[in-house]
Amino acid sequence: MPVIIYPTLVQGDTAAPQIANAIQVANQRHECDVLILARGGGSLEDLWPFNEEMVAQAIFKSALPIISGVGHEIDFTIADFVADKRAPTPSAAAELATPKIDDLLIALSRQQQQLTRQMERTFLQSQQQLIWMQKHLLNQHPKRRLTEKRQRLEFMKLALVQGQRRLIDQLKTRLGNAAAKLDGLSPLATLERGFAIATLPNQQVLRHVNEVSPGDKLNLRLAVGTLQCSVLSKSH
Repeated sequence: MPVIIYPTLVQGDTAAPQIANAIQVANQRHECDVLILARGGGSLEDLWPFNEEMVAQAIFKSALPIISGVGHEIDFTIADFVADKRAPTPSAAAELATPKIDDLLIALSRQQQQLTRQMERTFLQSQQQLIWMQKHLLNQHPKRRLTEKRQRLEFMKLALVQGQRRLIDQLKTRLGNAAAKLDGLSPLATLERGFAIATLPNQQVLRHVNEVSPGDKLNLRLAVGTLQCSVLSKSH
């Protein structure tokens, strides 16, 4: 999959403006489908540019979806909570942004089977039509018209085969694009890695500890099933 790099400092006093500017440049150029905001691990001071307000504002205003992969799995920054998706590491962010080839091949195989069945029905209908025409022509002996119809049928078969090939190529492209977008935006992959989504009884997603109080009820969405919990205490 092609990758475009927007280089910027990720540490130091001038890193935050450069990070925000790189996000704005990517949105202006519109060269990619998704942005990965990433760097390796480090101390809290090293990762501080990703806590700056200007970086959070740039992420929030980005029209392109952003996956945050800053630091190691235990590292959290404000950028992680503003981004559309948070990955525990840069390499995990790359996995989220790319489609699974096996899933694409399975979907493509199903599409191809459907096309094959459709082609068989079309050929059968054409064959039945030709048989009827042959019987009709035999009664009138129009040999010239029969020859023309046969040639036309061969042309139709060739056109159908070519059309099938073009349609398969188009479906491959559309399927690849759709799978990449879905895989990049779906929260299911995060749930499969052991994460959970906490929601209030009104289905609002819980993002901050100040949104609940001890005794409140919560729903925890896991990869398989949902848990109902009560808040015993809270801390920042």
